[in-house]
Amino acid sequence: GGGPAYGNLPTNVINVQINSPAPGSNVGNAPFPILGTIDFAPGQVQYYRFLIQGPQFPDWTVIGEPHYSPVVNGQLEVLYPPPTAGGYQLMLELYNPGGTLVQQPIFIPFNVP
Repeated sequence: GGGPAYGNLPTNVINVQINSPAPGSNVGNAPFPILGTIDFAPGQVQYYRFLIQGPQFPDWTVIGEPHYSPVVNGQLEVLYPPPTAGGYQLMLELYNPGGTLVQQPIFIPFNVP
């Protein structure tokens, strides 16, 4: 069979849109809200979470908590920017109730000046 092997997805589309931080943006040292939409139907997504990777975090490190409810045009998580300057990436993972990724992770590069 062709196509990605993500199991039997419901016909409902999972809507994921990260509005802030924009890719490549500078994030200062104040807590920074991650804003956007992660909308899904019950049973599609068990939880989503964000991870960070960069100079301060050589390995992918979970930030915040797992989130179990959809968010539409709201705050998805709060990023506490690392004190070490450099280029970082956020990664968004969505897991289904079976514990596997629902779709490819989404990466958002950003900089700490």
